[in-house]
Amino acid sequence: MRKNVILINPFAHYAHGTNVATVEPPLGLLYLSAVARKKGFACSVIDAEIRRLRPEHIIDKIDISSVLLIGVSVNVVSYRAGVELCRELRRRCGKVAIVAGGPHVSVLPEQCIMEMNADVAVVGEGEQTFAQLLDYFSNRETTAISAIRGIWYNDKGTLRSTAARPLIDNLDEIPFPNLSELGSLNQYRSRARKRPVGVLLTSRGCPFQCSYCNKSIFGGTYRSRSVSNIIDEIGGQISANGIRQLDFLDDNLTLNRQHTIELFRAIADRRWGLAINLQNGVRADCIDEQVLAIMVRAGVFKVSFGVESANDEVRKRAQKNLDLDKVLSMTAVARKLGLIVIGNFMFGLPGETEATMNETIAFAVRMNPHIANFMITVPLPGTALYDELKRSGNLIIDTKEGLSTGFYAPAVYYRLPGVEPACILARYRTAYFRFYFRLSKMTDSLLSIRSFPELLWYATAVTDTLKQVGGRQ
Repeated sequence: MRKNVILINPFAHYAHGTNVATVEPPLGLLYLSAVARKKGFACSVIDAEIRRLRPEHIIDKIDISSVLLIGVSVNVVSYRAGVELCRELRRRCGKVAIVAGGPHVSVLPEQCIMEMNADVAVVGEGEQTFAQLLDYFSNRETTAISAIRGIWYNDKGTLRSTAARPLIDNLDEIPFPNLSELGSLNQYRSRARKRPVGVLLTSRGCPFQCSYCNKSIFGGTYRSRSVSNIIDEIGGQISANGIRQLDFLDDNLTLNRQHTIELFRAIADRRWGLAINLQNGVRADCIDEQVLAIMVRAGVFKVSFGVESANDEVRKRAQKNLDLDKVLSMTAVARKLGLIVIGNFMFGLPGETEATMNETIAFAVRMNPHIANFMITVPLPGTALYDELKRSGNLIIDTKEGLSTGFYAPAVYYRLPGVEPACILARYRTAYFRFYFRLSKMTDSLLSIRSFPELLWYATAVTDTLKQVGGRQ
């Protein structure tokens, strides 16, 4: 009888400034669970974040005698919670194998394997690596851990690394994640026009070179699943979970125009009646009116454009090459087609001044999305921005140790020449007031709501935003 596998998304109980209105299922862990089940292992995914479970509550639910290994996935905000959880697991569960993974681990594997007291740290895409780790931990005599690519491991107190794992070329080979493992999907939160809400990832990798973006998991090579494979998964989610809305979580959903057209035409032809939310940002220069029209026919009701800064020099320094005229034109087209439009903006990028931040605020008003998200730049480990700030000695908070703040917090993480942190905080707060405290904008945002779940989401988002904007660093 094969032992069980436990996969955990830890609860960052200390965190503030996170997006409490939108919490999606831990899709990465569900992919690993699908790999484990395909190999014949029983697997449980514990989303401690959504269930608000502290380490002692998690461990009390585990029959450690039946467990082969425990996997813990962390990002920059949940890292401290992951350290806390793994140390408690080691204290109370003896020699159970602990495998650490996630974006933070992929960037800082040596640090993470030590601080999390783990046996193995997985670097990069985890599915193929995890499959081999299952073989190793279930039969160490026939499998050599040193032959498994893409890991750091603890060899009797000595840390060793193996060769890098190549990116997965054929994404269709990865088994579909099973959302049913998480329990009711209604415990998760996003802008839901219909319920239950499923989640989907159709592609991986980003070829763009934005200095603030962490690509430690999926890398810089864009790869997409076949349309038939994606359609099969959507049909499976409808059959198994009765989903009525689908949130796409791709970083680059529309990078391949022809693939995008074929996919959304196929969804429209199925007449599933799904509401579709493009949860992550879409580049305005990778979309056009024909693509948007096909998306609307398929059920898309919301699109999000990443702008970051309205100043050309600031964007150039951040390697965010974007035509603002295209942003304006695509926003107008999307609104004409009845889509909700979100605009995403960042303050405090290198090269910023009070004037450039005012330029961004003015552009957000001119762009006129239904909702604007203003965030203060976080220098994530593994990014060119972090490396630049580390070299210059301008970090105020070293994010490699993890954060207690999310991306929506009123917090400044590094010094900018000629710009005081107080100035960045002031522009951040001013942006929200100038954009939203207009009767026309309040009316515009409210009129975009089409269902009671959307209204609840909107109320939560507004309340949380007011709390963040009024908070202190």
